Amino acid sequence: GNLWVADTYNDRIEQFSKDGQYRQSIGSYGQNIGYFNKPLDVAVDRNRRIWVADTENHRIQRFSDYGQFELAFGGAGSLGGQFNRPVAIDVDWDGWIYVLDAGNQRIQVFDQNLRAVGNLPLDFGQAQHLDIDRDKLYVVDGGLHRVLVYSITKSTPGGTFMNH
Repeated sequence: GNLWVADTYNDRIEQFSKDGQYRQSIGSYGQNIGYFNKPLDVAVDRNRRIWVADTENHRIQRFSDYGQFELAFGGAGSLGGQFNRPVAIDVDWDGWIYVLDAGNQRIQVFDQNLRAVGNLPLDFGQAQHLDIDRDKLYVVDGGLHRVLVYSITKSTPGGTFMNH
């Protein structure tokens, strides 16, 4: 197990061994693929791929477990699949991607094929982080100093539904 860290103000992602030894960095400042502009969060899926919330570039990027760029999706906007400052990301066991789209005050959910399958409007405080644990979605509301818990029920092709 390695630890991946979003080094936000240096516009990179860093990898450390489980005993804290530095291993490598991915990216630097820029708008092209493989580059970052204030990445705020990183998640690792069960296939060890690295998912990055590239916040100020308004997109999500994925890298191999060796740090090689694989894909990017999103872009600035408010339509499905677009982002306005994605600040947090997590990937569940099935490979579904959950993105906290802070500027649009919502969580967007994508299946393993990057098809939009859910959208949870957030009409409260200041959502800052999210985390998945089995069938629960935890959302940190820094504005109101609380953690909200949602139950996740998946269905196909209808998407995902989250109940508070």
